[in-house]
Amino acid sequence: MGDIGSQELKYLIGAIENLFVPGKSQELSREILDSFSALSASASRSFDKNGDFAKISKLLNCTICHTKKDCFKLNCFHYICKNCFKVKIQPHLIETLKQNNFFECPECQRLHSLEDSKIIFGKNWIDMEKKIKSERIRLGNDFICSKCKNQKSSAYKVEGICPGHKYCSECIGIMGRTRTWCKDITQEGYEISENIKGLCTSCEKTVYYNGDFLTFLCRDHLHCYYCLQKAEETGKCQTCCMRINNIDRDKIDRTLYSRCSKCNSHFEKIFFIPKKCCNAEICALCQMGSELKCVNCMQMLEKGAVELVQSFEAESSRRADVSEER
Repeated sequence: MGDIGSQELKYLIGAIENLFVPGKSQELSREILDSFSALSASASRSFDKNGDFAKISKLLNCTICHTKKDCFKLNCFHYICKNCFKVKIQPHLIETLKQNNFFECPECQRLHSLEDSKIIFGKNWIDMEKKIKSERIRLGNDFICSKCKNQKSSAYKVEGICPGHKYCSECIGIMGRTRTWCKDITQEGYEISENIKGLCTSCEKTVYYNGDFLTFLCRDHLHCYYCLQKAEETGKCQTCCMRINNIDRDKIDRTLYSRCSKCNSHFEKIFFIPKKCCNAEICALCQMGSELKCVNCMQMLEKGAVELVQSFEAESSRRADVSEER
């Protein structure tokens, strides 16, 4: 092939960018790969002394047989051709997903979830998903959460909250923060919910589902409050760096923000007073100067809520003094 001109280069860059846009075809076209090979050959003869284009081209090869034919991309950006997948991975994949809900990339060993398997099975995914999910429930590896109605791994099932219901740890955290409990919850259930911890897969810290707003993004990746803020800022999951969809964006907004029942203003959740007297969400500004009573139901606040209000009042007073000095 001859040297590639500017027009061909622009086309190639656009085609490569399309490979990383959600919703685009996951399969690599022969035309794009041939162009990339030509670019590599051309660049190596002219300005690419380090062979960078050749290295990039190699990354688009199958990680097993190193060919470019009929490859598809995993979420870790490694590629596998259909033939290698059929011979090397598929015979064990179904059983692996039934037991562990993930499979490994043969190149980087990153774990891919059941949801990631859509790109592999294509049109047959719906039937395959039903079979795998039903089998996982039968084996006791998964369960259906009574609140969110989603199928979750049994590793996230919380026992002892209330008889007759099965809740995932994420929903327990949500119910704990919003005080929207099932009427059958026991006193022991309240205590359990306050102390459930999980590992944030982004910052790798063990935090509380309730107090630290531990929340799933990308279905399987847990984010604490601060990692959720980063995900909101960057638009990416902080664990896998994949772009988050609109469902996850709405989930972040519901988790991080709320509207005050008193002043109707929109604040971050950390500015709301945690209380058990009623379900009304009251911001710290409205609660200040209330003589330690809930401004909604006029019941006495708990110790933790009182301390939080007092800290806000002290900070407000300090800022007022600084402002007067200036």
